[in-house]
Amino acid sequence: MKPYSAMRTVPALLGLMAAAIVLMPGAADAADTRRGKTCEPRTEDMSFFRDEAMTVKLSAKLQFNKAFLRERVAAKVSGGVAILTGYVSSSEQVRLAAKLAAETDGIRCVQNRLQIGVPPESPETSPYK
Repeated sequence: MKPYSAMRTVPALLGLMAAAIVLMPGAADAADTRRGKTCEPRTEDMSFFRDEAMTVKLSAKLQFNKAFLRERVAAKVSGGVAILTGYVSSSEQVRLAAKLAAETDGIRCVQNRLQIGVPPESPETSPYK
């Protein structure tokens, strides 16, 4: 068995610390929502890892919420802007999804593109027909 090497854990700890700093929500994000700024991704807010982390966090909130268990909702975050797409059963679910997205740390505004109704049928693309 090899002895414990602190040299291996230092880069890992530095990586975790950097990720924590990147994922911390900024005070400017909350201020932009209150001032009614446009809901467009800002290039200075774009970070692949931060956007992906917020996308995973928001998707998990939506996927594991009882109201959306049978719904088809997709979430994507870009530059602090959450984009919701898909189909839900009611206007209440549209509002709830927007509320959950707005309450997610780091998201400064929400583009809600959810539609009420049944999703269109997709053609069978199986090569094993």
